[in-house]
Amino acid sequence: MKYFVLIVAAASFFLNFAAAQLPMRYGELTVILPSQSPFPGSLNKQPTVSISSPSNGSVLTTEDAVVVSLDARDPDGSISKYGFQLNSNGWREQSSASINLGRLSVGEHLISARAKDNLGKYSNVAFVTLIITKPKLSGKVSIYPDSEKLTSAQVVTLEYRSQPATLEYSVLPLTGACSSTRWSTYRAPITLDGVAKVCARATKAGWDNSKVSIKEYRSFAQVPDTITPYINYEVGSNLIELVWESDSNELHYLVESKKLSEEIWQSEGRYETAQPVTFERASGTYLFKLKACNNDGCSAWSSPQSVIVVVEQDSHQCPAWL
Repeated sequence: MKYFVLIVAAASFFLNFAAAQLPMRYGELTVILPSQSPFPGSLNKQPTVSISSPSNGSVLTTEDAVVVSLDARDPDGSISKYGFQLNSNGWREQSSASINLGRLSVGEHLISARAKDNLGKYSNVAFVTLIITKPKLSGKVSIYPDSEKLTSAQVVTLEYRSQPATLEYSVLPLTGACSSTRWSTYRAPITLDGVAKVCARATKAGWDNSKVSIKEYRSFAQVPDTITPYINYEVGSNLIELVWESDSNELHYLVESKKLSEEIWQSEGRYETAQPVTFERASGTYLFKLKACNNDGCSAWSSPQSVIVVVEQDSHQCPAWL
């Protein structure tokens, strides 16, 4: 009779046989390696696992959901559980090979994964490292007007179209540096008193700021202040007198008017001096506005001044015998 000894692991074994119990002669002992085992299923091979996504060293943002997917195989059975570990937290096991870890905080994170086969044997542990950063606001803030020349009648406005964000600005001397400034929240158009540098950026909680926009206004012109005219009118007349006052002889004036029911303003011309101007109108309601100009530019339009014209009709009738 032959005797078989199965070696089940890489180790040294000492075989002692009592002659009375197991009579044998030299040459009757056969040593069998695991790959030659005559007992199928007597060994459970270790499953394998790898992380198919994300890849090692991936850079994601705090706005991204981290989804981990595994590729696990068992050469002599099936996979029953998939295990996931984030940093030093405990293992989470589930029947799905994919897990959504949600959004992670800024920093470096270690993701570990393993698989367990149907007989309870675990695979090797696979690792990937993720780098999580803040998302960055794209684009730049637009600063208007775009020209380097600014007048006292103009204001500076900011615009950012990429996405909802808070706009911040700073007004500096031309030699000032935007990188070392204090920022103010933009809520209304900015009025400048002279030449200046305007810095602007977009901010959002949890995001990196946008790039800083810079606009230098190197020329500042003093334009006239807005002049408000007034109207003289006598009920029954078809004549309207527009009057305004000014102490400067270096100005000229632009006048526009329209009927209340109309939408488009009509030019009434340019006037070189501040003097009453008379207009003829039929019955109705009319609006007039004015702005003053010099060589550097014009003021804003005045507030519209309204007048109701009521023209008397001649009701005299000739006798029938005429």
